[in-house]
Amino acid sequence: MDGTKLQCRVISQSGPICKGCILFLHGLGNTSDGLIKLLKKAWGENISFPHIKMVFPTAPVRSYTRLGGQMTTAWYDRHDLSLEGKEDASVDKMCHVLNGLIQQEVDNGIPKERIMIGKFSVLKKTEDKENLPHLFQCHGKQDDIIDIELAKDTFNILTSLGVKGTFHTFDMGHEIIQPEVRPYTLLDGQRCTVWFDQHTMCPKEKEIESTDEICSTLSDIINEEEATLWTLREVLNKEHLPPVFLYHGERDDIVPIEWAKDTYKTLTDLGIQGELHIDNIEHELTKEEIKIWRDWVILVMV
Repeated sequence: MDGTKLQCRVISQSGPICKGCILFLHGLGNTSDGLIKLLKKAWGENISFPHIKMVFPTAPVRSYTRLGGQMTTAWYDRHDLSLEGKEDASVDKMCHVLNGLIQQEVDNGIPKERIMIGKFSVLKKTEDKENLPHLFQCHGKQDDIIDIELAKDTFNILTSLGVKGTFHTFDMGHEIIQPEVRPYTLLDGQRCTVWFDQHTMCPKEKEIESTDEICSTLSDIINEEEATLWTLREVLNKEHLPPVFLYHGERDDIVPIEWAKDTYKTLTDLGIQGELHIDNIEHELTKEEIKIWRDWVILVMV
């Protein structure tokens, strides 16, 4: 896959001339449309710049290890959410794809030094946990394709994030079994063809808007062994390194604030100039946060 094959949403500059571009990446499980909705919800309207267009690509759907191999939109696979986590080979492939997007903007006449990459969160998080869709998960005890422990880990991760649901195990392999005739509680014990008994109906699934935290890079981390750091260590002329802007919630329960501080210190120790803003918020988007980031973008891409 190259950058031209990614689905992208574009918000054009409000003025007559485009002098720069922001490639804004969404968090795990989200899409370009979802991120645009989040920004609009926090800002009050679609965010735009007088001289900069914004490009919102959607990540490809891939198997994600930390969710037990579940298929979801993700820029790369991640085996561990920590500063010490090892970088997956999919990072290099996605860098190649994003470089294709950058080259596309260069071909359109925008210099590389006027292209910014914004990264938003590592994870999709909902604002209203009461309105989360209900989770229904089944797994075979003898599944030799996807280990049942991975399925249990997936369920634990989702429920720890506030998702309500039920987890069912069956004496089967990686297969679909036929339902059995059995008493069904919801029908006052009447015998009917079902896979299992059920005492209450699942809540109706609702369409929700997720709330993540904006980045440029915001609410994200750089692992200690990432190739990015090794590349930066080899750069001799530090004056030409691009600046970085980080904004993080002090009460973020997804990406700990200490990780953000460590990431910022690592980058500045390598000679990168930048700003770290800490606010009394959780893993979320706020209007004040967007305002501070937007003012910084205008300042560095005047």
